[in-house]
Amino acid sequence: MTDPHLRDRGLLFDRDVPGVGVLPLLHSPLRFEGEPREAPQDAPDLGEHNEEIYASLLGLGSDEIRVLRAEGVI
Repeated sequence: MTDPHLRDRGLLFDRDVPGVGVLPLLHSPLRFEGEPREAPQDAPDLGEHNEEIYASLLGLGSDEIRVLRAEGVI
């Protein structure tokens, strides 16, 4: 991760990780002609997509989700 060649070849990018600081992370080594190289998305925070999952996969409505949250179930 400290080899300058990795950064020169575009294999490293810096990511500011909350609570940790700036970390060097690896890009995929795969490159496709004409396609821009973008940094991967961050992993979601714990529970970040809960409401989407409860609604779309479980079919719960916003009122049902609110009740479960109030009761400490979720």
